[in-house]
Amino acid sequence: MRHKIKDIAPEGSVFSGAIEGEILDEAWKGTEVERARSSGEASYQLLRSGDEVLLHGRMKATLGLACDRCLGATTATVEAPLDVLFRREGSVEEEDVEGDLDEADYAEHDGTWVDVGPYLREQLLLAIPMTHLCKADCKGLCATCGQDLNVADCGHRPVGEGSALAEQLAHWKQSHKQ
Repeated sequence: MRHKIKDIAPEGSVFSGAIEGEILDEAWKGTEVERARSSGEASYQLLRSGDEVLLHGRMKATLGLACDRCLGATTATVEAPLDVLFRREGSVEEEDVEGDLDEADYAEHDGTWVDVGPYLREQLLLAIPMTHLCKADCKGLCATCGQDLNVADCGHRPVGEGSALAEQLAHWKQSHKQ
């Protein structure tokens, strides 16, 4: 998603629509996100002042994932603000970034084009939730036979329940109570 800097209107230019498939593919490559069941959209405004271009907006994505407990299909909807200041390549010193751009992300442009694709990829990758569950009380899979415990109870006891080791641990905890 590249924008020609000279075509950005003085009052700003607004863009809205689906995030290109190539950006989604690259953002989720090597992750647990199932691309076929995922999509994303972004809405942002570009404002230009001299060699600087400010991008401000929001993105929203629906991620197709596998539940961490039962491996069933689930989705997560994530939203993130988009705020980045693009400056001409080589015009920013590291000290400048730490000083006056404390709260803002910054990126560089080549003087002709602003490529928002890498920034969107980064934001999509950062938005992937650490844990994904089909429901908050997902029971997961039986460790003995692999049965999805949300569908049916197979009758196996959870690992450790009623085992000799679990009984020894319970006895030790009881004897060491203060």
